[in-house]
Amino acid sequence: THHIIHMVEVAPTKIILLQVFSDGASRGNPGKSGAGTVIMYENVEIASAYRYIGAYSTNNEAEYEGLLLGIETVMHLIDSQKPESASIPIKIEFMMDSKLVVEQMSGRWKINKPHLQVLKNRALAALQNTSSTFSFHHVARTHNTVADMAANKAVDTKSHHRVVLPGFFQNREQFFRKQPTNRVIFMK
Repeated sequence: THHIIHMVEVAPTKIILLQVFSDGASRGNPGKSGAGTVIMYENVEIASAYRYIGAYSTNNEAEYEGLLLGIETVMHLIDSQKPESASIPIKIEFMMDSKLVVEQMSGRWKINKPHLQVLKNRALAALQNTSSTFSFHHVARTHNTVADMAANKAVDTKSHHRVVLPGFFQNREQFFRKQPTNRVIFMK
């Protein structure tokens, strides 16, 4: 018997993994509060934002506002460059030092405060129309210092600011890890 071997080149799967570090700061709890977020791709900061929330918010409210700012910023990043990114799957990991927000957003903890349920619902509604996959992860405060600094800057300056690295998706090849082409062998 003769076996015919066909080799087929299979293009490597590319994915954009965006890590969204978010935090909230409340001085006085309740007190003056701010939200901050920094978006990273392979340890490169590609976007950041901070927003002053107001003079009377709790720490948990500020943490949720940090998440909402992170969602808003990452959606702006993706939507503003959609034609270039449309064919590439995007995975979003929300990284926060608030165990409460992470566990509530993941559905593992109940929400006992109605105002926090409203904030969770706003976050879920903002994520509802994305084709990206997303998840929530708890990180130590020491791994969330960039978002913490942004949140505190919002409180210090009582202002808001957003920066997005231009051309991220247009120049995506420089951000991707070079992956070898997989070879699949079919035998008949």
